[in-house]
Amino acid sequence: MSDLLSQLAELENVEIFLELCRRSQFAEDLAHGTYTVFAPTDKAFTRLPEPLFRALWSGPEEILIDVLEHHLVPGIQLDRLKGQGRRARRLRTVQGSQVELTPEDYDGAAFSGPLLRCKNGVIRRVNQVGCPSYGVPSWPVELRLRWAFADLENDRSLPGPRTLRVRDGDVTCSHTTVSLH
Repeated sequence: MSDLLSQLAELENVEIFLELCRRSQFAEDLAHGTYTVFAPTDKAFTRLPEPLFRALWSGPEEILIDVLEHHLVPGIQLDRLKGQGRRARRLRTVQGSQVELTPEDYDGAAFSGPLLRCKNGVIRRVNQVGCPSYGVPSWPVELRLRWAFADLENDRSLPGPRTLRVRDGDVTCSHTTVSLH
């Protein structure tokens, strides 16, 4: 049985996730730590708005690391869902966000393909790129990412993460009020 990193390298349709892990030195963690990995498919990455996709490759490393860590949960978590029916479990990611795990999805991202067991964890492919909440958990993922990356391209249509403090209930927004390029 291979480790997480070797298994990811053998999988189809997760090349972007694997390359981003390698660029951020996460490859070492995946080779030696014990994790549940929720690997977004290549198609999930290509559905990100262009500025966000580019920012993952050339933006601040902290944001790339936050996005990658959002897809890692310490330990092997999927076995604990057996017998729970459709009830969701709250888990804490390596990044520190709380996410929901059900037998069908990870924080709203549907599973794509079977569970893959490795000697140091498990892998589930998911159909969308997750994002830490950055203080705005009720916003759609694309809007949370746009908000987090707002300073990268001098985008003033949304406040950057360092210029606005958001408390639950103080700010509401829907994706129909903000145009995503």
